[in-house]
Amino acid sequence: MSRLAAIAVLASIVFASPLSQASASAESVRVSISYNLTIKADTDAADDIAAAQSKGRRAMYQMMAAECEVLNETIAASCKLSNFNIQSGNRYRRRTNNADNSVQIRGTGSYRIELK
Repeated sequence: MSRLAAIAVLASIVFASPLSQASASAESVRVSISYNLTIKADTDAADDIAAAQSKGRRAMYQMMAAECEVLNETIAASCKLSNFNIQSGNRYRRRTNNADNSVQIRGTGSYRIELK
């Protein structure tokens, strides 16, 4: 029904102050990453928009779940998704002869990691 139009992952990694001073060998930090997706819907019908939103949320959950793997491969000794937020909204724009029916999905994931 819907097609994944584009995935633009905007990663902004914010290192907070150490969460624990107890461990001298590993420093704990918080990493926040923002994600943006555009999912095309076939029409502006409510069922198509709902299907596009569902597909977008699933893709967002998959990206957030996979982020710990990326962090573990690069800067983290351990990683845990600690918080996330997902928002969606539909957009209807009429262009010259065809309409752009799409859903915008935005999310932020916060991870607690131990640095390598």
